[in-house]
Amino acid sequence: MLRFSLTVSEAEEEVCGFSLGHMVVTGREGAATSVGHRPDQSMMIFLAAVELLDGLRRFLRDPAQASYHFVGVDSSFQWVAEKLRDSVLLVGIEGRVDEVPASELTAAALAGVRNLVAEHHHQLDENDAAWRDLQVAVADFEAAFQLTKGLSGEAG
Repeated sequence: MLRFSLTVSEAEEEVCGFSLGHMVVTGREGAATSVGHRPDQSMMIFLAAVELLDGLRRFLRDPAQASYHFVGVDSSFQWVAEKLRDSVLLVGIEGRVDEVPASELTAAALAGVRNLVAEHHHQLDENDAAWRDLQVAVADFEAAFQLTKGLSGEAG
């Protein structure tokens, strides 16, 4: 089962829209992780969550786009998603992560973002630009794939 984990770095004393954090993408065949690299591959995690949702939305909705290259915001962390006939292949720097249906990819990415938000939304200023961008990205992602839970996790 594919899983996205987005976390704020323990070194961050105060959480804001530009806080650094890590992404771990775990699948049946391996993982792509920003944790434990030299140089450090932490990224602006809330902005990376926006890029994750917006990038996957564009990639999966555009039949002409054969691949999506995720690069963490202000980071060298990266992974690639490639469309296959009936699935999407995720590959990290270390190799294959998983091959899954697009529906599993969208559900896993959104769940990872929702978990990040559930843990930290109370620490973010409602006027923070990155927080507002993330709210828009989630709404656009949900609309594109007919997902209706919202950031609160409640059915809408």
